[in-house]
Amino acid sequence: QSLLGFVDILCIIEVRENKRQLDRENAKTKVIIGESFGRWRQLKQQMGLKTDALVAIFLLDRKNVLLELNSLPWVV
Repeated sequence: QSLLGFVDILCIIEVRENKRQLDRENAKTKVIIGESFGRWRQLKQQMGLKTDALVAIFLLDRKNVLLELNSLPWVV
């Protein structure tokens, strides 16, 4: 009975350490957008994007297109 309890404790410790490691990894790529969170979620839904990473890619790609358009010589 006590051996089983010891194994359970080891499993709990391992799960906690795995969660801490995941939290550390996620913190490396975390971006705090504050008051823009609602707009971010709205854009995500409107564009049918499944992940926050896809929203970021969409916005970065859009920015690049706008920069390219602004660098073109315009004929009036």
